[in-house]
Amino acid sequence: AIHRRFRAALALNELVREVPLHEVARKFDLPKGQLQSLQITAGTFAGMVTIFCKKLGFKNIELLISQFQTRLEFGIEQELSDLVKISLLNGYRARALYTAGFHNLVLIAAAGVEAISKALREAHPFSQKTESSDNHKNWISALRKGLTVREIAA
Repeated sequence: AIHRRFRAALALNELVREVPLHEVARKFDLPKGQLQSLQITAGTFAGMVTIFCKKLGFKNIELLISQFQTRLEFGIEQELSDLVKISLLNGYRARALYTAGFHNLVLIAAAGVEAISKALREAHPFSQKTESSDNHKNWISALRKGLTVREIAA
């Protein structure tokens, strides 16, 4: 039983280090759905522990675990925790903005729509070729149909 928990902890560690889900699933020979379920369960548990610590007045532990909860939910490094507070950002988009130099919410708020739009457009890992055609499928189109990159960045 302990070895299973340790294996689950290793898989979660890979996810919070931003290793893609499919690679972690392959490495640990787990179905992606089971891995996602583990990630959600761990994030939920961290949230419960955060509330427990808050009720007991353990401010430092509460802060530590709440930050780890965000990392578990989004599968991100600590440096992206502030960026994923923006409602339309997931780990991939937050990493794209961080790589483009937007390291915190103040920089994003001060940036122009064009700069944010450019940073999101240049996130090459987030577009993939579909097997049925040679056209590239942009990840933004899955977000909301009808919105342009500029509208999303605004």
